[in-house]
Amino acid sequence: MRSAGLLLLCALPASAQVMLLETPAAKAVRCEISMTLAATMKFDRNQRIESLPLAATGTHKYLEQGAQRKYLVARATTSIGAERGERTLAENHRLIAFDRGEPYSPQGPLTRDELSLVSEHFDAMQLSSLLPGKSVAVEGTWPIADQSVARVCLFDGVLKNTFMGKLEEATDTLAVFTISGAAEGLENGAKVKVTVTARGEFDIKTRLVKSIKWEQSDEREQGPVSPAMDAKVTVSIDRALTDETLKSPEVKAASIPHLLQLRHRDAGYELLHERDWHTVAHTETHLVLRLVRSGELIAQATITPWKKTDAQPSDAVKEFVEATQKQPGWVPSKVLSSAVLPSESTRTIFRHVVLGKQDEIEVVQSFHLITASDGRRVVVTCVARSEVLEKLGSRDAALAGAIDFPPAK
Repeated sequence: MRSAGLLLLCALPASAQVMLLETPAAKAVRCEISMTLAATMKFDRNQRIESLPLAATGTHKYLEQGAQRKYLVARATTSIGAERGERTLAENHRLIAFDRGEPYSPQGPLTRDELSLVSEHFDAMQLSSLLPGKSVAVEGTWPIADQSVARVCLFDGVLKNTFMGKLEEATDTLAVFTISGAAEGLENGAKVKVTVTARGEFDIKTRLVKSIKWEQSDEREQGPVSPAMDAKVTVSIDRALTDETLKSPEVKAASIPHLLQLRHRDAGYELLHERDWHTVAHTETHLVLRLVRSGELIAQATITPWKKTDAQPSDAVKEFVEATQKQPGWVPSKVLSSAVLPSESTRTIFRHVVLGKQDEIEVVQSFHLITASDGRRVVVTCVARSEVLEKLGSRDAALAGAIDFPPAK
């Protein structure tokens, strides 16, 4: 810690200009991030708002160079009411590369939890975009661009932005700056309001933002894949150049779409799916995913392991179709299609698409029965409003087709 007296002794004249611009470093940057969050989640249950406390901490330590990171530590703990949880990275996923801003592991698809762990912490590489990129006098200010606000606040789009930077003080080796303001944006279809105060240090010699403490208050409305929430977040970041280097395995461009998928493993089945399918519920008996594209809820899919069968295929299909008609609140009106889809010989996929009303709302439901050669079965039920069917396209069938069965033990 420097003393106030030393800073005053070495302070630059008020008229002096300081170049606040990070320059690309030939060396890797070592980064350490710690985060704490205290929040209240809000749920609308039968027109009554219920709340639940949420607390979380995160610790990330990594080397960053170019378009890749090597995580030395990546850990997040959460406490929701009485439930506790922890997320970590698999050992073979500690090296993360980026394709057009999307993180992926060259060693194989990430899980949803792993993706959240590496994509939802403060992106320290974006600290350079908070600087003005020009010379500024002490007490000089500059606006923060919408694009930079979107990146540091994890917005899909910015609606309002009053973020401003200010050079508070400087010596010949160190500049202290602040960031403050408010912004409104969209994240996965939910409107978010944030208020930020932050104080950072810029190393004039190495031309690197060496540290920052970022305090943020969030007010989030309920969205397609997240509850309403009021939250306070504190992030502390320390950065330094290092002689350590990163070596990344060669990744062929043709394999990146596969690596950008997410992996899910459950009791009796495995699944690879697009990132637009978000997990909203996961229990011992089912997985619920919602498809959100450009902030719009397109469809909801429920994946459920079903009882193993030795029945003939025709009898199994008849039993399945009868079961689809008995869903609570479901009134079918017209069968749109019913057929076996092309698939590998190790499994069969039967798809049954029906127009009807679910709890008095007109929807189209596609029911998929995926059967392994040994009789294990999984059911994928996808529901979408009629007006968004074109946007759904064949993604429900693709989701069902991605179900696979590991070898039976």
